[in-house]
Amino acid sequence: MLLVEAYNKMEEGPERSNLLSQICERNLEIILTNFGKESLFSRRAILTSYTASIGKQGLNEETTKLFEQLFMCKRADKLVTSNRFMFKAKLQQIVVMMQSADPVRVAMVQKNLEVTLQQMIDYLEGDRTHPFLEEVIILYAMYMENSQQYLSALALYSLFLRIQTSLFGGECV
Repeated sequence: MLLVEAYNKMEEGPERSNLLSQICERNLEIILTNFGKESLFSRRAILTSYTASIGKQGLNEETTKLFEQLFMCKRADKLVTSNRFMFKAKLQQIVVMMQSADPVRVAMVQKNLEVTLQQMIDYLEGDRTHPFLEEVIILYAMYMENSQQYLSALALYSLFLRIQTSLFGGECV
């Protein structure tokens, strides 16, 4: 994983994308061999590989397989339906959809943000001010603002500010 961090500091381009993809693919192969596809310990490697694939290829069949693989996780023979790596992948997918020119994908963004936010709140046992929610809230707020749904955007930005204030006090304002 440290190699990925080091190469991320390189200038963006095809060479960096290829190196990152190779490292992620090899790392994923090693992790899956040692822990298996359904292990909780494999989630981060799958997410990193998914992220590298999206950066290189966008959403396609390969990235969809990695995305689905993230959700094939078991612990004590029970399916794990949510964890931070799964949510991060969902948010990455939403960001790619937000950048798309495909009207079907763009139309799905608001619903995906809404569902993901609620799933994350449920995961956090109803805590709406947990720092884990920052990324989904700010993405959702920006989407609402760009969609000219200003009152909804304001409510989301206010929630984001509440989270920041609870973390950093009045210094963040």
